[in-house]
Amino acid sequence: MPLTKEVFDSTVAVLQGVRPVTWRKMFGGAGFYVDGVFFALLDDDRLFFKVDDHSKGEYEERGMEPWVWDGNVSDAYRELPEEIMASDEQLGLWIDEAVQAAIRRKSKTKTKKSK
Repeated sequence: MPLTKEVFDSTVAVLQGVRPVTWRKMFGGAGFYVDGVFFALLDDDRLFFKVDDHSKGEYEERGMEPWVWDGNVSDAYRELPEEIMASDEQLGLWIDEAVQAAIRRKSKTKTKKSK
């Protein structure tokens, strides 16, 4: 299912109401950034946040699915629970954690490459 304009516009408005989020359309979906850090993606009208070993448990406890594209499963992104979008305070905390997860993952990748 393609990304619908209504869901895209609504998602952008909610995210930007909480943090200085920028976005870029990509691969039929959209990617979201805070201070240049890619922390979330919107695909098939579902919002996924970046996770790592530190943050993934919260999503798993809530039964949130990983991002799947073309039959590939990405353990780096989990769907955001809908109720988080209803609370600016909670959404801000989850955005901050997703940004930190992205930074940690990037740092971990750089460390592996330098070895």
